[in-house]
Amino acid sequence: MSSSDKPEFVERDFKDKVDDKEDNSGFIDKVKGLIHDIGEKMEETIGFGKPTADVAEIHLPYINLEKAEIVVDVIIKNPNPVPIPLVVIDYLFESDGRKLISGLIPDAGTIHAHGEETVKIPVTLIYHSI
Repeated sequence: MSSSDKPEFVERDFKDKVDDKEDNSGFIDKVKGLIHDIGEKMEETIGFGKPTADVAEIHLPYINLEKAEIVVDVIIKNPNPVPIPLVVIDYLFESDGRKLISGLIPDAGTIHAHGEETVKIPVTLIYHSI
């Protein structure tokens, strides 16, 4: 580059570029909004959600100096369009190798689509294990 070759500076109008960007982001926001709306419509149509469980009642059918038998009534709500099968569950909670509570939840059938069922959960609490 010789001394006679001087770099040429060209000014650009920055405002036009900003306006173009705003138009594009407006379009992108509209697309995002459309996708969000479609997602909400699909969620409403399909209706999938998390089942919930709430304790309704607690019963003490048997208690003595060695153990307590407790029955917890839990209401399980299914917000989904498909049923949830409930199977037999044999459980045991231990702490530091000691048995705290145990029980067997019998096959409670099925929670129908968009339905709710009360499931009775038997709990055996043995005092000397605590």
